[in-house]
Amino acid sequence: MKLGVPMETAPGETRVAVVPDTARRLGESGVEVLVERGAGEAASFHDRAYGEAGAQVVADAYEAELVCKVQKPSSDELDRLRKGTTLIALLQPLV
Repeated sequence: MKLGVPMETAPGETRVAVVPDTARRLGESGVEVLVERGAGEAASFHDRAYGEAGAQVVADAYEAELVCKVQKPSSDELDRLRKGTTLIALLQPLV
């Protein structure tokens, strides 16, 4: 299974859905982790740390079967999701 971790685009959001240590543990359990370039920068997790943890740093994390975000996806991000992709995020349905 491929898990994609895109960069957060919500204004002021500095968190990232998966940190390098979690990426390492997921990888050890057989999950292929794809982290969008720069996704962890605002949270002080650099691309190199993800690479050292075994994740792939990629241009498009939306190519994964499972996408994990902190904030709800924007309209543009929803358009990037492939049919059949599972999204894990804080959707805030009442906002």
